[in-house]
Amino acid sequence: MKKNLIRIVVLVGVVALPFLVYDYAKELLNDSSRTVKMSDAELEAFKEKIRIDGGNEMVKFHSKKIAELLPEYKKNKKDLNTLQLLSQTHWMLSRGYNQLHEYEKAKEPYAKSLQYLAEYEQAMEEAWPQRHEKITDSNILHIIKFYIHLNPVEEKEKYWKQKWLDLNLEKWENGEQTYQVAYWIMSMYSHQQEWDPKTGKQASMPQIMHWGEVMGKIGNPDNWHPSHPW
Repeated sequence: MKKNLIRIVVLVGVVALPFLVYDYAKELLNDSSRTVKMSDAELEAFKEKIRIDGGNEMVKFHSKKIAELLPEYKKNKKDLNTLQLLSQTHWMLSRGYNQLHEYEKAKEPYAKSLQYLAEYEQAMEEAWPQRHEKITDSNILHIIKFYIHLNPVEEKEKYWKQKWLDLNLEKWENGEQTYQVAYWIMSMYSHQQEWDPKTGKQASMPQIMHWGEVMGKIGNPDNWHPSHPW
């Protein structure tokens, strides 16, 4: 599991790099305190270079990553981490082509990402009876992310958020009574959008308040920050 976690962290880091570079460049360009000013033509040329360099880096990295993942996929087409990475990597390859304005080239990897997402979801469903042994937190967080951004389907998003809530409730009942688990339970209740017709308030508000109190009793761990990876 540690090996898979390292692979995912490295991939996420490289995925984010072109965007971080692009955002940093834009920040520099917008910094009015800079003493050296560019002409409009120089500014546009610089922005264009950043876009092209970032897009090329994304295409290069993710094409290489796909080539590395495919042999693993052929060995085991139900491996959750491989399917997760294949869906993510094809998606990012598509985004790289889009950044280069090569929209026709972007279509195939995007379609592939959806193909692997469907296989990923099926494998997740099949593994669910053994979820505590076979499914990692990263697996569920990624499928939620995919149904928000890669293939926005509200019902799928709600479905997997409910499963994530159920899994954290199970963790709590099984003795994993940590601040992190309580946070995810509270957070998933807060994502539910049903309303109580009598009070006009969110129907899950009692649960949200209860788990907020639980978190308060446990106390916020040092260096802990709330985050939604989607």
